[in-house]
Amino acid sequence: MNRKKIISRAVILLMVLCLTPVLRGTAKTQTLKEASFCTVVIPQGYRSGSEPGLFISEHNPLDASNITYTVTEVQDETQEMTNAEKVAGQSEIKADTQSSQILTKDTFQRQMKESSKNAYGEDAAYKVTAFTDITIDSYPGYRIEGICQIGSQEIQQTVYLIMASNKTFTITYSQAPDDGHEEDFAQSQASIAVHS
Repeated sequence: MNRKKIISRAVILLMVLCLTPVLRGTAKTQTLKEASFCTVVIPQGYRSGSEPGLFISEHNPLDASNITYTVTEVQDETQEMTNAEKVAGQSEIKADTQSSQILTKDTFQRQMKESSKNAYGEDAAYKVTAFTDITIDSYPGYRIEGICQIGSQEIQQTVYLIMASNKTFTITYSQAPDDGHEEDFAQSQASIAVHS
């Protein structure tokens, strides 16, 4: 597996694990409705990867771009995770976690920098280049653009975090600067829909 591919997958995993508790805190301050599922159109030229929710370029490993789709179930504070959820690597999220904290550009950047450095050492960095509050089908969320730098490797990312009372949907578009998928990614992003 090439280094760019490993880096982009690891950054996505770090993001999901680190941010979901903060997002739950944000959601706690708003009245959210339940969602059944979220849909997104994956561009032509992408196929399912080795992990659920991972879509990789058909030109992989020459083109390390990928799209990931994850759903994190929100558990209330009285629920325990099942053994199957633990084995599947789902993080335990309590509905009251960090209930007063709201996700901001600085919070996101700080958490991603810490996670990148913990995973890759001092030469890792993450910089948020754009941070926008969004609403998709009346569900609030964020559109976050950032750059992960690990040594000489750079990964550009656009992340959609969409919150419902029972789930958080995360869709991440990752590519190297020379992959050139901006137009395909923009069309896919425009197709994101949340269904109640």
